[in-house]
Amino acid sequence: TDSTPTFNAHVTNTTMVMTARSGIAFGGNVEHVMVVNTQTSSIYTSAIDTEPQGGAVRDVVLDNVYMDSWFDPGRAGSGNIPISIVGGSTTAPSEVTQAQKFRMTDCTVAQGGILISSAIDVVVDRCRVICDFQSSNPQAVAPICVTGQCDAISITDNYIYDRVPGTPGGNHDGSIAV
Repeated sequence: TDSTPTFNAHVTNTTMVMTARSGIAFGGNVEHVMVVNTQTSSIYTSAIDTEPQGGAVRDVVLDNVYMDSWFDPGRAGSGNIPISIVGGSTTAPSEVTQAQKFRMTDCTVAQGGILISSAIDVVVDRCRVICDFQSSNPQAVAPICVTGQCDAISITDNYIYDRVPGTPGGNHDGSIAV
């Protein structure tokens, strides 16, 4: 999690079950990442979480990844976000700190949403996003939530099932909230 960048990290054919925080966390400057044929379940915070602390996460490919949340997704806490694509600064984003060039293809996000914030050039293609749980959690995000300063976000050929009630003025005004 220091400022020294990590390059060319690959996670393939991996299963993560029951973690008390995140499955995969990008906690610093990271570039050229591939996560392929990977499954997560019973992940308390996020299956894949970007939190670069002032740096940036760039050039990430997620292909055929199954991301599930905690067994009680309606709980108060992280807000049902199996994947976050978030830059290193949401208050003063810049090209230095924004998440850039994420490609999500043929992925499944079960019991939660995709949060995209402070990001540039993100593609969500041929994915399934399922939100089917009861929640009184005002933090519950939309199945796909684009917020903050974002640019060039492409959401194509996806299947979205959303049975979670939204909260007026929150991040769940629709199945895709921008």
